[in-house]
Amino acid sequence: MTFYQTHTDKNSQDTWLHELLKNISPNQNETLTVTAKTSKSGLCVVCKGSRLLCGKTRCPILVKVNYFLKSVPLMQSEDISGASPPSVFVGRIGYPYVYAGPLVPPVHEDTSLYDLPEFWFGKTIDDIVGFRSMLIRGKHRVHVRKFEEAGKIIEKTRELALAVNPVDVELMLKKKPRGFLLLDDEVQPFGPSAPIRDLIVSNARWDHQIEQAYSDTD
Repeated sequence: MTFYQTHTDKNSQDTWLHELLKNISPNQNETLTVTAKTSKSGLCVVCKGSRLLCGKTRCPILVKVNYFLKSVPLMQSEDISGASPPSVFVGRIGYPYVYAGPLVPPVHEDTSLYDLPEFWFGKTIDDIVGFRSMLIRGKHRVHVRKFEEAGKIIEKTRELALAVNPVDVELMLKKKPRGFLLLDDEVQPFGPSAPIRDLIVSNARWDHQIEQAYSDTD
């Protein structure tokens, strides 16, 4: 297992996280990208996930590490098939050129809960991190003011965004999805990602009011 690390603090000492990853999965041959960000209070360095100095009942970083490793098998293929909650991703880095695309878990079942935070009340942190870590993020670069010229991939992504129920999606990627673990207890977890080669979205049922608003050009 190979680790790449970026520090926001040159004096940060978070090698304990690397040792933890090695101990959890010593035979893992995948290359993991780890960006370590130390909180301003330095509690994570002192706590090392064992003393819960942040006041949370579970260490968010350790939970993310665990589910990140579970997501590694999702990174073995360039072709992903599953039921999107439905959910789409629109980035902000590089504005006005940003990445956009569908979020697709590699399972065919009712995945609506994966992207409905309003229904997460009562769920454990493990449940929530598990939902987010399963969503594979397809990326397609587009100009925010030229969506109409972005082609089939963005058109299908837009159809998915208008859907009201989970939609079967075939996501063909240009390369195997890449996992990325941000070691920050304040940042939401996310699954692996890769650029999109092609996208097939099955027939989706749209909300009539949303469809009317979308189609209204007056």
